Amino acid sequence: MKKNTKRYRKPPSESTQLKQNFLKRLLYIALGLILFFTNKNSLNTTGMLLEMAGGALALIQLVFVGLTSQPVLDAFFPPKSHSTSYTLPQTMIYYGAMGLFFAGLVFEISQIWVLNNTIHGQVFFIQYALFGLGIATAVALLLQWIIPSVYDESDLRYTLCFGLFLGFPLFVPALASYINHSRLHSTEQCTTYTIKQKSIGGRNNARHTLYLSTVNTQIEQFIVAPNIYNTVFEGQNISVCAKKGQLGYYYVTNIAPK
Repeated sequence: MKKNTKRYRKPPSESTQLKQNFLKRLLYIALGLILFFTNKNSLNTTGMLLEMAGGALALIQLVFVGLTSQPVLDAFFPPKSHSTSYTLPQTMIYYGAMGLFFAGLVFEISQIWVLNNTIHGQVFFIQYALFGLGIATAVALLLQWIIPSVYDESDLRYTLCFGLFLGFPLFVPALASYINHSRLHSTEQCTTYTIKQKSIGGRNNARHTLYLSTVNTQIEQFIVAPNIYNTVFEGQNISVCAKKGQLGYYYVTNIAPK
């Protein structure tokens, strides 16, 4: 009788599966972002479909990462306890982290229009979001040094990391946008763009967007009033006037046909 020489493979633990699924989702998010940004502002049908597909893929995977983020955090860094009995400093940190996230979210929503009408607004947002991540990292390390017990309990640690690493990257770009836009320089600079595409979207088709191209074929998109949108056409040259903000980025103050 032949002896069975096949070795029994122990199934991966729940912790290992969480780690593997998390890393796979990060790869999917990276793939989606690559598709999105390499085809962003593309005006042909294939490019627009790839941009939408990449954005949808990254967003869906990001949602799944968010839903499983606490178990994943516990899998990589097992907590010392699951007790919800906090000291006064821990309670203040818990609610402060939640408050930071919601304040950043509301502030960012209030600045969407301003960012959209800031020339190179996406670069502006990414720059200050990374700055916000740096602040979040510094605060997290400072708390680790001052009150290390905040990282011992699962719920408190998760809320703290969630508030810091999402709150600051939302709050800092919104604050920077407000500062840049609040006091514009008096000198207005006008540039000629060519309208490459027009688009209507948003709730009740209330958002009117123009995709404009400069002489170096770089695409910028701006939300405009309906009366401007309805009086211009694709291929037409248009004058975009902007004033320099406090942080060096130009904010569009007037768009008019040439």
